[in-house]
Amino acid sequence: MGKANTIIEQLRLDVENGVYTDRLPSIRNLAEKYDVNLKTVNKAIGVLSADGTLRTERGRGTFVNAFVDAPATDDPADKIAALFVRAKGDMFEGIYNRLVKGLHDNGFFPLLIPHEQDGGSRERLDNVLKLKPRALIIDSGIYNFDYEYLKNLAPRFKKIIFLIQRRDEHEFSNGAYVLSDYFYGSYMAVKHLHELGHRRILLLKHANNSPNALAYRHERIYEFTSGYTMAMEEFGLRDGISVIDMPIRKNEVHDYSHFYSELKSLLNSPGRPTAILSFLDYWLVEAMQVLKELKLDAPRDISMIGCHNTQWTTRCKVPLSSISLREDEIARVAVEKVTSLRNGFGIRTIKPELILRESTAPYRTN
Repeated sequence: MGKANTIIEQLRLDVENGVYTDRLPSIRNLAEKYDVNLKTVNKAIGVLSADGTLRTERGRGTFVNAFVDAPATDDPADKIAALFVRAKGDMFEGIYNRLVKGLHDNGFFPLLIPHEQDGGSRERLDNVLKLKPRALIIDSGIYNFDYEYLKNLAPRFKKIIFLIQRRDEHEFSNGAYVLSDYFYGSYMAVKHLHELGHRRILLLKHANNSPNALAYRHERIYEFTSGYTMAMEEFGLRDGISVIDMPIRKNEVHDYSHFYSELKSLLNSPGRPTAILSFLDYWLVEAMQVLKELKLDAPRDISMIGCHNTQWTTRCKVPLSSISLREDEIARVAVEKVTSLRNGFGIRTIKPELILRESTAPYRTN
């Protein structure tokens, strides 16, 4: 994307300098102006639309979003940001710690609103709203909250920032989204395993009818699965595709009995997988128990890559390779959106990073 990156920076500079203030020239005219092909211009517009600089309207063209810095005021509430988060100790705690520090460093006072299964989230949110916070940052795992209620509250914030999850952009005109590219994460994990010589790679993911899958609107799970499938097909590994849908949580407890039996069956088959890619790190902790029973070792017999780079990765007997969502960058962009508070809808997608540890190794033929 060398030429595309050059056009991205040039287009962004032209927008900032007022060369384009409303509708952009046609794709063909832009390609002629910047002396590149149509595909390169489309890529550049796609990136600038993803970060909210531009927007494309079907049948009308591409437009500059009207971003205006919110005026500074002497109101103390203008320096308050509310963080609507799950209970501490969950796998995204690293993001919150960085958010709190980043907000403090920029002169903001962050208020934490814990969201738990006690039914008191509305009351806690209402109490904080009395302080008229400037922005609301919403944790990715809050999926069973009444979003109709939140939509009614939305006008009371200058900005609502969703972390890692995506809502319908038409629901929140003042919404900003800091997303992680799950498709790219699983794609590069499969690519790495392929380069190590693995041809049969098992995917562990949420079942499509599980509470988590439904909560995420299938988005992250769908993207993760799509990245895995596309990589397997692109590298000629279609015959090596195998998937296990992980158990549904009941009363905060997972029943892994079905997973154990299914994994044992796969690993005992003649064409068993030689690598496992998991949507969550801690599922690989469970998988290691199965390997132990079958007298298999990671990574000698089975290579493993997880996702989210949680505390589980370094606490295993064999430290796990994992896809990092780059919490530091997610938090930095979220703080940036709070402090600038530009008006208008915007999306920023963060590229994940593959962290390699001891759980991956080249495929052994014997």
